[in-house]
Parts: sequence; structure tokens; C-alpha cells
Amino acid sequence: MRRMRNYRLPLALGIVIIVCGLSLAAALVREELDASGPAGWNKIGITVYSPGYSDGQGKITEDDIRELQRRLAPRKVAYSARTLDTLETEKTSTQADVIGVGGQYGEFAALWVTSGSPITEQAVLGRSRIAVISENTAEKLFGSQRIVGKTIRIHGETFTVAGIYRERETLVQKMADNGVPDVYVPATSLLDLDSGAGIGTVEWEAADDAPIRGKTEAGNLLTALDKNKSLFGVTNYAEKRELVGQVPALCLLAAALVSGAASMRLGIRLTGRLVGLLQAVRAGMDWQAELRVRWRKAVRLGTGLAALIALNAAVWRLVGFRPYIPPEWIPEQWIDIGFFAERIEESWYGQTKKIGYAASMNEWRLARIFELVTLCGGAALLLGWPAYRLGRRIRKTAQRIASGSPSGLAAHAAEPSALPDTLYPELHASLLLGYAAAAAAIWACGAVPLFDWREGLALLALLYIDCIQYEWEGKMQDETYWQ
Repeated sequence: MRRMRNYRLPLALGIVIIVCGLSLAAALVREELDASGPAGWNKIGITVYSPGYSDGQGKITEDDIRELQRRLAPRKVAYSARTLDTLETEKTSTQADVIGVGGQYGEFAALWVTSGSPITEQAVLGRSRIAVISENTAEKLFGSQRIVGKTIRIHGETFTVAGIYRERETLVQKMADNGVPDVYVPATSLLDLDSGAGIGTVEWEAADDAPIRGKTEAGNLLTALDKNKSLFGVTNYAEKRELVGQVPALCLLAAALVSGAASMRLGIRLTGRLVGLLQAVRAGMDWQAELRVRWRKAVRLGTGLAALIALNAAVWRLVGFRPYIPPEWIPEQWIDIGFFAERIEESWYGQTKKIGYAASMNEWRLARIFELVTLCGGAALLLGWPAYRLGRRIRKTAQRIASGSPSGLAAHAAEPSALPDTLYPELHASLLLGYAAAAAAIWACGAVPLFDWREGLALLALLYIDCIQYEWEGKMQDETYWQ
């Protein structure tokens, strides 16, 4: 019996895993959106597999950038080049990733400048020799962060420090970073110094239909620029936003489907009991006397049924949506093994083409976000919900044993039950513990926001639905309650 009452551990652990998994997944997505500048993931990116490629069909030039800006106007366009170089002062030196930025890069990346100013479009057009360096790099080179106006040498040329920025030490940043500090300079200046660097990434603001037509648009633009499309990678961030952003909601939707089916069964039984009560009152010799005896049960039945319907409606209102599936993964015929074989082959071929090429920072971050969000959502769905249901089942079994219900365990009826008919006390305590653990996990990962309010309310409604189901399942099996 004591073992049966140890239901609190799986019950609380399940809720903690659910809350932590969904909270962390949602927080990581929003933190990455904040780090992606005003445009967020509403963009399309082209990555050059070999930026130093000598053939014009395999590289992006400044003339190509101007043509892209003309064709995409009034949408915003940004581009970057990258190389590993040595930063030097009179006394010390260090290696750094030198990133040349151009166009409206501030729309696609959030750079938290703490002093000085960021790199402007005028600086890019003027091919200015200025640099914006991180606080850590400033400490390494000068032992101070008050260095705006001082000079450093990059690739043997003198650059003036125009600004200092703060790096966000988030989990995603750590997973996607190579550990080498970054320095930002105008892309035009970097290309003047090191022509072998080459423009490696171009990004532009996505159109409204980008999740469906983004890659097609990018392919058409490469064709218009007379480029070999096989030498470029296209990342549809607008599509990835749909895929990654729906993971927490998909987990809740899966739970809502299971809960909705159980609620439907219970609702039918509650309706039957309510109708039976009303018929019994009507059939009595003195219906007013019968109503005075049974009205409390009728009200409780009606309230439970109404709450069940209202909470399920709220859940579907909050998380009911059409899951996004990439168009290229939708066959014309559902039973088409050859179609899926071709998609898998294309995926493998795409991985082969990327051998030897360095992914852009945004691509690395996107890949890490996708992995983490999928892991958190999967843990909530595949570990959290089963653990919670296990604790719920153990509690129900312990309650039946203690109450001597007709389940072959009436020998324990003499032992008084210390378990109430509801799960609300355990639910509220576990939720508080879950949110505290989620806040700690999110803080440790460097992200700030917690649940999206819609997802938080949906989870709370789902758990309250389960509490109602738990309470009324017990009453439906207790025939003495209805006498």
C-alpha cells in the first residue's frame, strides 16, 4: 500500500518535464527570433558553397548584389563575407572571425552595441576602415572596453574601432559558435583586403508566400544572375519558422487529441447520468421532493459536463491549427513510394554537395535550434505525458484499494483512505515546481521569455480537463453515489 501511494513522484516529474520541455522549446524559438533582428526568420538566404570560387557562376560579386537589390526592391537585402584573420595592436594579437557586412544587415541580425556605433550603409558604400568588436575581444587586446577611437590592424591594414558590442551567451550561441571571437567590418573593406574571402551569404526579406515559393524565387534569381544553382545552398527561413515554431503547439495538439477522445467518452456517460437523474425526478410520485433530494447531484453533473465542454473548446481554440508540411513533401498521390524515395535521395545528394563547405552562422544557429526544440518537445510528449499518466494511474489504484472498491482488493477496506477525490492539490503543487524548474532551465540556457501565453493556457486547460476526468471517473464507478 505504501508503494501504491508513491504516485507523487511520477505525477510531479511528468508535469515538470512537460512544463520544462514546452517552455524551453518556446523560449528558444523566441530568443532566436529576437537575435535575428527586426525581420526575424522572415527571410530567404543564399549560401555560397565555395566563396573563393574563381568561376563567376559559383560566386557572388558586388555587381550581383546591386542587381539583387534592384530586382528585390523595396525588400531589404543584406550580405556578408567571412574570413579567419589576426587582430593586432602594438602590444598583443589574437585570432578572430572577421565578418564583413553590407546592405541592411541590421534588419537580419541583432547586434547589441554597448558603446560607439554599428556599421552603417554609408560606411559600407564608402569602404571605410572601421571595426566593431566584442567586449571580450576588447579585453584581450586592450585590457579595457573604453577603446572607441583606438586602432587595430587586420590583414596588415589599420582599422579604427567604431563600436563595442556584447555577445549573448545563450545555449544556442555556444552550440553554434566556433569559440573564436568575432569582429565586424564593412564587407567592401574586407573584400578589398582579402579577395579570397568572397561574399559567402546573401539574405533578403521574404515575400508573403515565401514558405511555399521561397526556394523557387531564390532559384529564379540565381538563374537571372547567370549562376550555377548547384554551387549554392538556399535556406528558406520563413519555412523553417513554420516548422520549428509549431513543435510546442504540435505536442499540445497531440495531447489534446487524446484528451478530447477521453472527454467525449466521459461526456456521453455524464449526459446519460444527467438524463437518468432528470427522468427519475420526473417519474417520482412527488417530483418536487425528488428534486430537493437530487438537485445537488444534478447541478454537479451539469457543471462538470459544462466545464468539460468549455475547457475542451478553449484548448482547441488555443492550439487548434493546421500543421505546416513543406510543399515538396506532399505527393500528388498518397501511396507513392517512389516520390518519398526521390525526396530521401535528394536529401542525401544535398548533404554530399555540402561536404567541405562552411555553413553560415545563421545556418548553424538554425540547425541547433531545430535540434533543441525537437528534443524539448519530444521529451514533453514522449516522457512527460506518460510519466504523468503513470502517476495518475497509481493514485487511482491506491484510492480504489483504500476505499475497498469492487476490484478484488476489498480486503484493504478497513484502511482509511487519505486520498481526496481530486487531483487539484497535486496539480497545483506540480505546476509551481514545473514553472520554477523551467525558469531555472531557461535562465541557464541564456534565454529570457517563458511560455507563450496561448500554450500556457492550453496546458493548464488540458491538466484541468484531466482532473475533471479523474474526479468523475471515480464517481461513475461508485453506484452508491447515485442512489
